[in-house]
Amino acid sequence: MAFYDAAFSIAMTHLVLEIDVPSSDELNQSDFLSVLSNRIPSFIGFLVSFIVIAIYWVSHLRVFSYVRHIKEN
Repeated sequence: MAFYDAAFSIAMTHLVLEIDVPSSDELNQSDFLSVLSNRIPSFIGFLVSFIVIAIYWVSHLRVFSYVRHIKEN
């Protein structure tokens, strides 16, 4: 199970990389709230994707909690 947990956690961590960090020039040219408001779609996409992956992760854990023995052929 540790492999699957690692895969889900890595996928959730990689979502953060899609949120752009504003440059210092951009922050100097406009105020912080306008820069933050321009990034709202990125935050919404991050939040929705994070929740969807978390739901799949919890569902995966719930399904595999019933697996007690794996028979190899």
